[in-house]
Amino acid sequence: MRASPSRDATVSGTVVDVSCKFGQGLSGADHRMCAEVCADKGIPLAILADDGTLYLPTSAAMPGDGQNARLKPFAEQRVTVSGKVFEAGGAKAIQIASIGKA
Repeated sequence: MRASPSRDATVSGTVVDVSCKFGQGLSGADHRMCAEVCADKGIPLAILADDGTLYLPTSAAMPGDGQNARLKPFAEQRVTVSGKVFEAGGAKAIQIASIGKA
């Protein structure tokens, strides 16, 4: 199987707990502690871009490394992320090269 083509990109958005954001409608500063607990339990954190696109964080390592530890300090906060973006099956993923508060 061949890897999906990628492009370098910078994305601004909010780090969200995907389970609570989409399953429960919970988000924002009041939800930060819950998002951190969910991240510790293995619930994925992702970047919800300003345009509404959800970017799943991935790793270039094989096997892939989870990215929650990198994203947890930014849970429910706006960030700017740079890295390689991949698209497959209607989803977008980003291999994070750098992340910082927006």
